[in-house]
Amino acid sequence: MKTLEILIPTHKRPHSAAEAMESALICEDVRFGIRCNSNGFEPLLERYRAFDSRLIYDSFDKNMGALANGAYLLSATNAKFCMLLSDEDRVDTKSIPELVDFLENLSADVSVISCSVFDLIQNRFYFLPHERYKNISCDINLYAALGLIPSYMSGIVFRTESLHRLNLEHFIRPAPGNAYGHLDIALKLLVNSKLRFYFPKLVLKGKEIKLGGDGYSHKSKSHATTVRNNLDLNPEVYGPYARVRQFYYQLAQLSSVKTSLEKIPYLLAISRNALDFINAVRGSANVVVLSSGAMLRTEIQRGLADSFLEEPKSRSFISRIFAFAILSSPSVFNLVVRPSAFVLRILGRLYTEVAVNRIILKNSE
Repeated sequence: MKTLEILIPTHKRPHSAAEAMESALICEDVRFGIRCNSNGFEPLLERYRAFDSRLIYDSFDKNMGALANGAYLLSATNAKFCMLLSDEDRVDTKSIPELVDFLENLSADVSVISCSVFDLIQNRFYFLPHERYKNISCDINLYAALGLIPSYMSGIVFRTESLHRLNLEHFIRPAPGNAYGHLDIALKLLVNSKLRFYFPKLVLKGKEIKLGGDGYSHKSKSHATTVRNNLDLNPEVYGPYARVRQFYYQLAQLSSVKTSLEKIPYLLAISRNALDFINAVRGSANVVVLSSGAMLRTEIQRGLADSFLEEPKSRSFISRIFAFAILSSPSVFNLVVRPSAFVLRILGRLYTEVAVNRIILKNSE
């Protein structure tokens, strides 16, 4: 059994996926392998079916969606650990043996590992955990309260044995708000396990490819945006309606593990989640091109109406505050949301100090 398998879901980006696979295979360590699946037939990638003994390539007959692609790879892997990697990104091949050593020496209660991500374009770390977490295992309370893992998919590692105890079908069920399956999986795993961080430079974030993937699956090669100063991202993931639905979906995910969380971390988690999505919703018109005749406010109201009908937790107090904040005028928004974000940061820091010191004390006993 291999210690690590790197999982690469890909869609409409064959050249980048090919480079991701081949660059990783430069590392000759036999303890790791690669598994790549395309969300549709790609002639240019067919040669990788018999390319290297450490590489397994496959594809769907048709586009099943990003979540289904990821779930397929997570279900199929049989290595001791598996790591998700975007087809836009690469791994520092010199660091693979060090990561494998790190994984082989982890205690059995660690099922989630979050690795550093270095941005090659900006020449700085896109994600680097705080030094305070270097030698400790974090529990679900610390993870939920502070959102310790970024939403960026690349670099998250799961212990396969723990992963396969979950019903992965749950994480790919069709739902307008289901956009961060890897974070939902981490949350579920941490109910009975711990989180560790890997600090050395490992994942290399590449240049964004504006075709395919989650962000640009709505575009074709001939598509060109006519809107200036707009990223033209996929509205089904980054649009105002989608962002509203994602908030209520994430609220339901947190509620599903509420009995495993202490009260303060749970309140911090739902408050942080609300503030993050309030900003995402209000800024969504700057990153997607709304369909003809659509307006930010009407899309928000449509998302709220559908959520109130479909999400069981949509009428809680925090959800009403969320609805009020995203529909409020800019002056009310600045008066309510910005001070709330400041207070939340202070509370988060205080909780962190207490929680980390508690973990260190417990480990020293």
